[in-house]
Amino acid sequence: MRENGSKNAIAKVIALVLATILWLYVMNEQNPPMETSFTSSLEIRNVAASSVIIDAPDTVKVKVRAPRSLIAGISTKDIKPYIDVKGLAEGRHSLQVRVNLPPSIELVDITPEKTTIKVDAALQRKFAVAVRMTGTPSMGTVVGKTEVEPGQVTVQGPKSAVDAIDKVVAAIDLTGKTKDIVEEVPAVIYGRDGREVEGLSINPAKVTVKAAISQIPNKKTVDVKTVIYGDLPTGIVLHRITGSPEKVELQGDPFVLEKIEFVYTEPINVNGIDKNTKKDVKLQLKEGVTATPSSVSVQLEVGPPVR
Repeated sequence: MRENGSKNAIAKVIALVLATILWLYVMNEQNPPMETSFTSSLEIRNVAASSVIIDAPDTVKVKVRAPRSLIAGISTKDIKPYIDVKGLAEGRHSLQVRVNLPPSIELVDITPEKTTIKVDAALQRKFAVAVRMTGTPSMGTVVGKTEVEPGQVTVQGPKSAVDAIDKVVAAIDLTGKTKDIVEEVPAVIYGRDGREVEGLSINPAKVTVKAAISQIPNKKTVDVKTVIYGDLPTGIVLHRITGSPEKVELQGDPFVLEKIEFVYTEPINVNGIDKNTKKDVKLQLKEGVTATPSSVSVQLEVGPPVR
């Protein structure tokens, strides 16, 4: 009886082993191990408040192995590569890239396995925002006062990068504009080399730019200046010249009018004039400009010299 019981026990053990082997065989056939790669964001852990990390890669490539049923359920967010910078001094450091994986997932490879980063001191500084205007407004308009709100922004980042900042600019495009501009635009950082600086924190990231656009008037009132030539008779001198009106209103191209400060009369010949004389004369006007009135009355007062 004991011999039969011993044989039965051995038979059961053998059956169990065979069943396990068969189960493993079936599982391996039906759910074989597979390898796949994920590109995941690299986490930087334990960064000191007074430091910033430069040159660390944004992502790394992680290859893993697991049964097909597990691989199917893994996503990029489950793969968590990281480097730990706790206690590192300023300067460059070569660090091992590590990765946290879900249970039963085997790590095959990390690319890169190591990364070289730079630890730099963090710096915060305020900068005034300058307005940069591009394009030209509509014909007959002119840009007046510009302002920015807020007038300053705070830039934060590596000390070496902040020290290299030349200016912060808010740009607006004037092309075709006919009315006052109020636009929210990005504040852009430029270095001393004239290039845009990236990788710095700027607060606020956008500012409001206001620019006054006004119409250039196509009318303008200017003084009239009398032009004379020739010689008065012997013993006669010119005592006074009076023009009426003394001012005239000009109309025409705003850009032409903008450059005119006064207008001349056509020249008056004073040869032979020996008594007070009144003459109506036309004005000398630029092409495309008209005047109201188009002529003026000039009174010439002459006589013997006053003793």
